Amino acid sequence: MKPCIVWDSILSLVKASKGDISQIVNMTTALAEQKVNVSLVALNAGSLRIDGARVIQSPKLWYIRQRTRTLGRLFPELYGHGGTFNARHIARFVASVLDPNEKYDLYHVRTRSLAIELKRLQPNKSLVYTAIPTFLHTQLPKDKALDQKAIDLADELIALTEGWKQYILDTFDVRGREINVIPVCVRGLKSITKKDESLDSLFDGRKVIGYFGRLQKNYGIDTLIETIPEVKKHVDNLSVIIAGGSVYSHGDELKALVQRLGIQDCVHFLGEIPRNLVPQYLERCNVLVSLRYHEDSYKLGFDVSIPIKCVEYIMHGKPVIAIRDGGMEQLLGKDYPYLVDHGNKTQIVDSLVKLLTDDEEARKIGIKNMLTSPSYTYEQVASQLINVYNKFTNN
Repeated sequence: MKPCIVWDSILSLVKASKGDISQIVNMTTALAEQKVNVSLVALNAGSLRIDGARVIQSPKLWYIRQRTRTLGRLFPELYGHGGTFNARHIARFVASVLDPNEKYDLYHVRTRSLAIELKRLQPNKSLVYTAIPTFLHTQLPKDKALDQKAIDLADELIALTEGWKQYILDTFDVRGREINVIPVCVRGLKSITKKDESLDSLFDGRKVIGYFGRLQKNYGIDTLIETIPEVKKHVDNLSVIIAGGSVYSHGDELKALVQRLGIQDCVHFLGEIPRNLVPQYLERCNVLVSLRYHEDSYKLGFDVSIPIKCVEYIMHGKPVIAIRDGGMEQLLGKDYPYLVDHGNKTQIVDSLVKLLTDDEEARKIGIKNMLTSPSYTYEQVASQLINVYNKFTNN
């Protein structure tokens, strides 16, 4: 079996968002660990290396980067993220330069432009398409037509969640084909090989609330901070860890909020943590939160997608407090007791206090969450992908 995963973002795979990493790099790593002869071809691979896999950088990166920066804002459909010209560039490299020598069994892509361009160049090559329709976000007829074209060209369709699957079935004509639901995969407790004792001063003897992710508006970090004065009245030795890179200086706004509330003694901004250290931080938190919300949450996909950080949270057997939306209900269940309503600070405070003061309740919820997590392990996701790929090869 020799699959080729193709990725056309101009962002380096080393610096890509957690969602992209989970769907591209982790997927490749999971397959390599199962001894699959997998290649990952990227527009910008950066310095990425994956044991057991071939990571291949497409040529002329400098030219592509300059072209994208110059024209991407003016003509995003042609030169921006997922645009036609970047997809065409890497598709030509894969189909005309690599494939004649490598003889891949199939291509696996996640953007519609790549699906269209690779099938145009290699109509007889098997194509696996993880469909994330742009039409959901834009509601533009032209996007619906392009999404439908990519779906039509795919030999096998994958959806990341049951929510995405249902949306595709309700919105597009899949011609009676099966849609495989194969989620992202993340590392869990097994990825912690050695305890970092430098973290002891941050955690020892403390009740710790953790947020890990981008610091940007609509992610509810301000709402979390605003609940802390009330939570402190009920929880001794409280600490709040906020880890992640700031978007459009929102981190400065959050720090100013902490100062105004006078809680700088217990709220700690850690900045971006190296990915290999994140599991150690997660493991030592008592409660983890995800309070994302947006008025256009439907268009942003919140009702069909699952936050990667929340998959990591449950993988570590931690209780999670999150805003109720379709994605979180898919992950944790509609009856999960710590899904809260947006803006309801009383619910958030009550949930935090309960899980920080009732150790038995926190343990019970953590175990329940961990029992949900096996679907997202490297081994499980690789097994599902191999079952799909086996339809196109006897090797």
